[in-house]
Amino acid sequence: MYSLRSIKILTLLFLTCNSLTANSKIPSSIEIEKKVFSLSVVSKLKELETDMPEKLTGHTEEIIKDVLKNYTHLSEHQKKLLMNMKCSMRVLSKEKNTEDYELVHQKLSKALKYLRTKNSDEKQFAFVGNLSRSNVGGQKGYLVDMESGTLLEVDISSAWKGIGFKNESEKSPLGYFEIVNNYNLEGWQSKTITSPITKIFHKIKGQAYKGEVKYLYRKSTKLERAFITSNQFGLIGKNQGTEYVDLSAKDYLRNHREDLNYINNSNSSKRLIYIHGTNREDQLGYELSGGCIRVSNIFSFLFKEILESQETIDVFLDAAALHEAHPIDIPGFDPMDLESIYRIQTVQLNKWNLMDSMKLNKKLFQHILPRVSHQLAHKMTKVKNGQVKVSITMTVPFPESAMKYWIPIMHHDLHESKAIFQNRFGLKGQYVNSLKESMHSSFYGAYSPQFLDTYYKNRMKEFHRVLTGTLAYSMKQKNLSVDSLQTIVEISEQDYSNHYFKEKTNSELFNFYSISEERKRVLHYMEVLDSVVVHHPEMIDELKHLSWLKEFIQQREHGIFENSDVPDYYDAVLVQAYLYALGEEELYNIQLRLHENSPMKESKIEGDLLTQYGLSKTLDILDKQGLWYLFEFSRSSDNYIKMGMESAHQPKRDMMRGILLLAESYYSQYKWQSNTYLITTEVDGDYAVLSD
Repeated sequence: MYSLRSIKILTLLFLTCNSLTANSKIPSSIEIEKKVFSLSVVSKLKELETDMPEKLTGHTEEIIKDVLKNYTHLSEHQKKLLMNMKCSMRVLSKEKNTEDYELVHQKLSKALKYLRTKNSDEKQFAFVGNLSRSNVGGQKGYLVDMESGTLLEVDISSAWKGIGFKNESEKSPLGYFEIVNNYNLEGWQSKTITSPITKIFHKIKGQAYKGEVKYLYRKSTKLERAFITSNQFGLIGKNQGTEYVDLSAKDYLRNHREDLNYINNSNSSKRLIYIHGTNREDQLGYELSGGCIRVSNIFSFLFKEILESQETIDVFLDAAALHEAHPIDIPGFDPMDLESIYRIQTVQLNKWNLMDSMKLNKKLFQHILPRVSHQLAHKMTKVKNGQVKVSITMTVPFPESAMKYWIPIMHHDLHESKAIFQNRFGLKGQYVNSLKESMHSSFYGAYSPQFLDTYYKNRMKEFHRVLTGTLAYSMKQKNLSVDSLQTIVEISEQDYSNHYFKEKTNSELFNFYSISEERKRVLHYMEVLDSVVVHHPEMIDELKHLSWLKEFIQQREHGIFENSDVPDYYDAVLVQAYLYALGEEELYNIQLRLHENSPMKESKIEGDLLTQYGLSKTLDILDKQGLWYLFEFSRSSDNYIKMGMESAHQPKRDMMRGILLLAESYYSQYKWQSNTYLITTEVDGDYAVLSD
C-alpha cells in the first residue's frame, strides 16, 4: 500500500515543470515541491532509499527537506547546476548486489577490520576510500554501515601523483584518519568547513566561501580552475609511524617501500588534506586531484549530515585492485588544474631558538627568504594579474616557570601586569643553573607579554623589509616588473593566539605562547588534583600516595609564596601532576610495545582506566607508573641534568625540587614543537600557461 505522501510525490513527478518567468507570481509550495522532486538527484536519492539502512534514509530525507525548504533562496545559477549535478551512488548489501558486496568486503577487509577496532556505538557510519588506479576498479569510496555491513558506493578522486606522505608532495596518504565536526586548528592548518544547502556550489578559497562556481565539469583551466565546493572535511591522520597498520596497498602498489606498514600520516592536517565537494564532477572515478579526496557535491552534504549526527567519522584509505587492469580513457587534465590550497607553501622552523635574533636572522635572511623569493617569482611567471600573499606566525614555548601558576591563572588570580615568566630548560632538556648564566642565551630570558608583543612587531617590520628586497631581486632575474611590487605583495601576521589558552583562561597573557600536547596533560592533571582537593577532600585520606599533600593543602588560600625556594601548595600539585602525566605516558609506551593502538593525545588511556577502575584506583596506578618512569629517566643518557633519584623517607616531600627538575627536563624535549616560526606563501592570479 502507498501512503498519501508517496502518492502525492509520484503524481508530482508526472506533472509538467514549466520554468517560472520574470513576471510569474511567487511560486506556491506545490510548484516548489514539484520542481524539487523533478530533479534527477532527488529522484536518485529516493530510488536509493529503498535499499538504504533506516538511519541513512533519515539523512537523505533531511537533504531533500533542505532543498525543498530553501529552493526559493537559491540563485538561478545554483538551480541550473542542481539539475546537472552528479549523483553516482549505489547501495551494496547482502540481499542485493551480493557479488559486488562480497568482492568489496573481501578486497577491503583489512580496512574494515581496522575500523571495527576503532568503532564505538555512537558512530554507526565510517568511510573507506579505495585509492587504487582507475583501470583496476579503484577510485571508489564506501560509506559503511558498521552494524549491517551495507555499503554506499560513491565515485571519488585521489591524487594524480599517486600515494605519499611527505609535505608538499601533492600525493594522497593512506591509513586511519578521523574527521571531527568542530575541527578547526589554529592558523594555517586544515579546517572542517560545512555549509547550509544555500551554499551549494560555492567555492572555498582561503578557507572562506567566495561566490559560486561557473561549472560542475571541466571546460578549460583558463575559464575556471578546480575549487573545493560546498563542504570540506579535514582529515586528521592518526597513524604516528609506531604501529603496524595492515594494508592491502603493499600487495598492489609497485615499488612499495618495505616500511609501508609503519605509516605516518599525522601531518595530513598540516598538508591540508580534505574530503571535499568539487567542481570537477566529471573527473570523479579517476586519480586526478592534488592530494585530497574529491567527492560529488550531493555526497558532501550527505557526509555532512552524518558528521553532525555522529560528531566524528572514522576514515580509512587503502588501495586494492578490484579486477585485472584494462585500458581506460582518462578525462582531460593538466598539472595546474588543482585547487587553490595547493598553491600554498609553508616554511617551518622549530629547532632554532626563536629569541636569538642574531642567529635566526642569519638563517632566515641569508638562506630561507632568498629561496622563498625565488619560488614566488617563478610562480608569478605562470600567472597574470598576480597577487602574492605572505604571512608569518611566531610562537614560543610555554615556560616551565608558568606551569606552577596554572591554577591561579585559570582562576584569574594572577595579575597580568606582574606576569614575567622565564625558561630554565632548553629545547633538549638542558638546565641553566643561574640567572647570571642565562644571560649568555636569549632563550632563557624573563619575558613579559609586552616585551614579546614589541619583539614580534619589530620582527614583522624587518621581515617585510628583507622579503620585499629579495623578492624584487628575484623578480628582476625573471624579467618581471617591480614597479607595482608594494601593491601586489601582501604581508600579514597570522593568528598567533593559542586556542587552548584562550579557552582555558580567557586572557591575553599568552598571546605568543604555545604548548605541546604532552605538556597539556600535566596541566590537565593539575586541574584534576586541585578539583579533588576542593570538591572531594575525603579522597586525600583515601589515597595513600597523596598523604604527603596534606600539609600543603591549608596553604592554598594563601596563594603563591614569593620566595620560590620555599615549596608551597602549587609546587606540590605540580609535582604530583607530573607523576600522573608520566604514568600515563609509560602506560602508553607499554601498549605500543604490545602493538596495541592507543592515541595518547586523546587521553584514551586515562579514560579506559577511569571506566575500569574509577578515579581513586586510576590515580593510584598513574602515580606508581609515573614514579617508576621518572626513576628510569633519571638513570638514562637522555637525562641532561645528571640528577639521580635516591631513596628517601618521604620521597615526594623530601625530593620535591629534584622531582620537578627531572620532570621538567624530561618534558622539555617536547618544547621544540611549540617553538615555531612559520612562513606561509601563496601566489594567486589567472594562469597564463597550463604547465610548469
